[in-house]
Amino acid sequence: MTHDFGPVTPTKLVTPTAAFELIAVREDGGLSVATPDGYARSAGPTVRLRWHAQEAGTGLARAFLVPPEAAPCTVGLLAELIDVDGQTRWDRPVGLGVDHDVTLSFPGAPQLAAGPLALDVEIAGARGTTCARLPLTEATRPLVARSKGVLGGGFSVSAPLRARSSAAIRADALGGRWVGPVLVGLRVGVGVDPNRVSYGGGDGNSSSSSSKAGRFAELHLAPQLTFLPYVRGTHALGLSLSFEVGGAVSGAGTAADPKRDDIFWGPRLGVILASVAPVPLGAPTRRTRVGRGFELALCRLNLTPGEPARGAAWLLSGGFTAW
Repeated sequence: MTHDFGPVTPTKLVTPTAAFELIAVREDGGLSVATPDGYARSAGPTVRLRWHAQEAGTGLARAFLVPPEAAPCTVGLLAELIDVDGQTRWDRPVGLGVDHDVTLSFPGAPQLAAGPLALDVEIAGARGTTCARLPLTEATRPLVARSKGVLGGGFSVSAPLRARSSAAIRADALGGRWVGPVLVGLRVGVGVDPNRVSYGGGDGNSSSSSSKAGRFAELHLAPQLTFLPYVRGTHALGLSLSFEVGGAVSGAGTAADPKRDDIFWGPRLGVILASVAPVPLGAPTRRTRVGRGFELALCRLNLTPGEPARGAAWLLSGGFTAW
């Protein structure tokens, strides 16, 4: 999933000829246009600004991504494409009226991940050109994703720590939203025990018939909180806290293995070793990352007593998770 990132606090710059404000940074470009020579697509980041001209006849000549120590408007990555209110502009300088949304598209470069970076804008006016610098990313100016919705999921294998529990293969879907540094979500899934699935094919009279094999299947949902207390580059250590509620059917319907319908509920704690998407332009933030990795979880489930003194079920699970 590609996110648009924006500043936590407004980032604005006002000059005698023009004023502009940072709206969003897209981490992997996404600006596609038809060019005089065919088709072009940005391979690097795009920076979206809100432009306001202070004087008539003001335009945008050039734009650069630069390190803060660079001389203004002389070095850096030059914007390849300039989009104004949804239209690609090829004139230079780009003539602009009073208020516009301007998207600047830059080439991809590995050094962009190092940060911090600034945006140099060369403004053309009636009295010549001037250079203005807008800070993009630095320690005091973190970026956070403007698209906070998350869809994810995972697969896991759970093993019982008590004989009364059942092993299971689980598949889950996750939907949620980032609230600050915490992903608040709802996980919904199903589970089956591959050793106890009834496949049919027997005559129904033999005790060894596969149609009489004990079965186990469950459906569960769990409100869940996920956060990443440790992040270094593209590596992260995360924690997930959830409370599972669900129902299960099991048993072969024999005296030795009677059928049971259970309702279960209980807490779950997971530890995640994840690979997370790099932050755009090296901006420091722990919020709204796209990631995937391995999760090891411990769950204690209370069971509706279908028989005396069944006690709680403890499950240890491990598997793939993504968000």
